[in-house]
Amino acid sequence: MILELDLPPDLERQAHDIPDIQQRLMSFVRHQVALESWRSHHGSDRARRLVDQAMADGDALQNQGIDREAAFALLEEAHQRISIQMMA
Repeated sequence: MILELDLPPDLERQAHDIPDIQQRLMSFVRHQVALESWRSHHGSDRARRLVDQAMADGDALQNQGIDREAAFALLEEAHQRISIQMMA
């Protein structure tokens, strides 16, 4: 496979000066592939639904004008509830 990167010209010139740039990029891509594989196998659908709900709740609170301190208190409470549910 050939991947193409659109780099700004100055960055491309500097990258060409790195003797092992191809090996470094290959190592980076390998790590990213492994990370994505790990991510896709960890975290249940239930956990994803809980996170999605928490995000929606956060948006609703923001739209209601909840201040930062109150939002953090609510977030801590939600985090504790989610953690308990994840352990169940």
